[in-house]
Amino acid sequence: MTDTNSPPTGDEFSKKVVSFFDGRSARSRRDEKRAAQTLANIQRAADQDAAMEQIRLTRAMAHQAGRAALANHAIQEVISLTEIEEQVRQAAPMAAVRTAAIVNAFTAAAQLGLVRY
Repeated sequence: MTDTNSPPTGDEFSKKVVSFFDGRSARSRRDEKRAAQTLANIQRAADQDAAMEQIRLTRAMAHQAGRAALANHAIQEVISLTEIEEQVRQAAPMAAVRTAAIVNAFTAAAQLGLVRY
């Protein structure tokens, strides 16, 4: 006769372990499959989220690079127009006001274009 308060040992322990797992084996396998499917779904969702974030970041970087290229081009054009404006001012002082208005209009339009981009 064994003491019910003492832990099982030897064959008695093995029998209890086997009986515990025999009754739960089918349920455990089913639970393991469900858990594996849930983990696979979570991983797939995480992969999709990571891919979408990568796409968003790539688009943002391309947009910023495009804006920088446009700004650089606009600055170069304004520099060229300002040089022409100076030449016109020296050659025909009466046309200086109109030339300045053209350069200012181009500069304002370029600025608005960059803001919209």
